[in-house]
Amino acid sequence: MIHVYPDPSDATLASIDAAVAAIDTSNLDVAVSTRASQSSVDTIDANVDTLVTNVAAIKSDTDAYLDAAVSSVAIKTQANFIRDTSVSTDTLGAFAHELEGYGAAYTAGALSAGVYSELLSVTASGYLWMVITHREASFSSGTLSTRITTDGDAWDVITDSASTTAQAGHVAHGVASNGNTIIIPMPVRFSTSLKVEIASSVGQTASKATARILYSLDT
Repeated sequence: MIHVYPDPSDATLASIDAAVAAIDTSNLDVAVSTRASQSSVDTIDANVDTLVTNVAAIKSDTDAYLDAAVSSVAIKTQANFIRDTSVSTDTLGAFAHELEGYGAAYTAGALSAGVYSELLSVTASGYLWMVITHREASFSSGTLSTRITTDGDAWDVITDSASTTAQAGHVAHGVASNGNTIIIPMPVRFSTSLKVEIASSVGQTASKATARILYSLDT
C-alpha cells in the first residue's frame, strides 16, 4: 500500500488527487489508498518542527556542558583548628643555613612581654604550607609563641618552653620529622586573609625571634 503525504505548497490538492488517481496499478501488486488528510500533514509538519527545535536545544545544552571552562572552584573555608598548644622547645638547626627552604624569614622587632607582634598580614586567597618560629642569638630566656589567623579565625596558639638557644623554637604549622631534620608542609586553604604573629613571655630587643613562613597565593 502506497501512502502519499503531499506538501500543499508544491501543487494544488486537486492536481495531486488527479495524479494519484491516474496511476496505473494493474501491473502492480499494490493498492493506492486515499491521501492523508491535510490535518494529518499539518500535525506531522508541526511535530517535525518541534523535533528539530528540541534536537537543537539538546545540542546546545550538551555543548555547554562539554565545552564549559571552569574558572574557579569554591573550597569551604577552614576554621576551628584543633592541635597541640604546648610543645617542647627543639633545636631546628645547628646552623642558620639549615633553616633555608623553610619559607621566607620574617624577623620580629622589639617584643614586649606577652604581647603579640604581627610578622605577616595578607589580604588575599591561597594556601599556608609551613610556619616555623625560632630564636636568634642573645634571646633572653623565655617561652616563644606563634598565633596564626586565617580568614579571621585564630588558631590555637603554639607555645614552647623557655630557652635561650639560637635556632631553638617550634613548628607552628607543619609536621616535624624525628630530630626535626625535615619539616613536612601541610597545606591549609585561606580564602580572604592570613596573619602570623609571635610573642615572647619576656621582653626582647629587636631581631631576637624569627618566623619562617611558606605560603602561596592564588593567581
